[in-house]
Amino acid sequence: MKRMTALCLLLCLLCGCAPRGGETPSADTPIVQEQSQNQICRVAFFEERTINPLTTRVGANVALYRLVFDGLFELTPDFQAVPMLCDGYTRDGNVWKFTLRSMTFSDGTALTAQDVVYSYNLAKQEESAYASRFQNIERFRAVNSSVVEVVTKSPNDDLPALLDIPVIKRDENATVAVGTGPYQIIYEGVSPVLVKNHYYGEAAMPYERIEIVSVGSEEQLAKELRAGKISMAAVDITATDAVSWGGDCDHVDYPTTTMLYLGFQTRSKALRSATVRRAIACALDRESIAGKDFSGFADASGIPVHPAAAQYSAQVADLLAYSPETARDHLAAAGRETLTVSLLVNAENPSKVSAAQRIAESLSAASITVNVETVPWEQFVSRLQSGRFELYLGEVVLSADFDIAPLVAPGGALNYGGFSSEYLSSAIYTARSGGDDSAYLRQFADEVPFAPILFKRDTLLVQKNYFAELTPAVHNPFYHFFDWKRVS
Repeated sequence: MKRMTALCLLLCLLCGCAPRGGETPSADTPIVQEQSQNQICRVAFFEERTINPLTTRVGANVALYRLVFDGLFELTPDFQAVPMLCDGYTRDGNVWKFTLRSMTFSDGTALTAQDVVYSYNLAKQEESAYASRFQNIERFRAVNSSVVEVVTKSPNDDLPALLDIPVIKRDENATVAVGTGPYQIIYEGVSPVLVKNHYYGEAAMPYERIEIVSVGSEEQLAKELRAGKISMAAVDITATDAVSWGGDCDHVDYPTTTMLYLGFQTRSKALRSATVRRAIACALDRESIAGKDFSGFADASGIPVHPAAAQYSAQVADLLAYSPETARDHLAAAGRETLTVSLLVNAENPSKVSAAQRIAESLSAASITVNVETVPWEQFVSRLQSGRFELYLGEVVLSADFDIAPLVAPGGALNYGGFSSEYLSSAIYTARSGGDDSAYLRQFADEVPFAPILFKRDTLLVQKNYFAELTPAVHNPFYHFFDWKRVS
């Protein structure tokens, strides 16, 4: 199985902007000269046959497109979905109707419901970065020119969080898609550039024009960043194939839905017991793993919700908080004084290998012996699929509604350990129908189908003296770009 479709489907958002030419200023260069270098902005782009946010999985381009295309909603830094291209919506059970705002594409044509439907038909295709969001969507249609109907297969009270999908103008023959965002892509000769979309509104952008620099690899992007030729890059510093992102840059971390977790083989005799699984969960020193093994580029969490999200419950998280004493009590309640298990980890990711060793150390304080098995990626995936493991260290990009169905539902794509529970399934259904999220999370803490450890952060690396204020957010390193304050 290829990496893009295996356990850890990650989009490493890479982008950049930089001054034109010149050498990196020395330490004694006058400040006024350093500040003058931010007058030209450049972003990195991996050339593709068409410029379309819905038919690519290239991380740098997905990031860049956030400057050009809007969705029905956008996500705030605390994971809240706020309307962008719609005024609001009505809901009747699984049927949602979204009323569009009066918006204009960068070519001067009006946004219609037919454009949204056209975009969603592209976004649900396998090659799209947004395809997984349509697994629970039964159908969608244009009710009229200004109303879009979306029908889900099962209830999802947080559906708007999934609808920050870029909307493009309906045009089957376009090689450059047209959007409603703050910039539009045009060609100057053979080179694409970003220029301000004057139909966007009165908001002033930090740059009226942004140059696009073609790069052929992440290594090249990193090299250009270190040389000062690209001034910003949004990266996953702890990715398996991460390059060296050195250089004299400021950095701003921002949250993701990428969760690191400990998976259980619940078919095994020892791990069949929820009490034993709770013991293991309470023996995880998550803060140490986040701070040391992931160098602080992560937020510890004992439940499958990011701590910054509204659905997060600190009270429930405390039930699975790190405590060797509580872990030993749970183990004793399960009729055990000790436990020995193996832990499978991907050998190709240094952060995960280090985390696995720390997990083994922290569990030993709770009388749990862990034998770490470090194996190559292909073997790691093969053993998960065949169920040949006891514990495994996994990583998954959850959707912004924090849906864990792939990990816990019978037949779920990531339910490698064969977990099944009518009680948890019922609690999830109730929560997604608009019920109490904390009740579902308490049921999760009672059964512990897997043990969350942390949510990774992405990092926006920025050359010195470009921005005094910037606000990257989940899914969008250029969140509210119009509010970014340049160093003048």
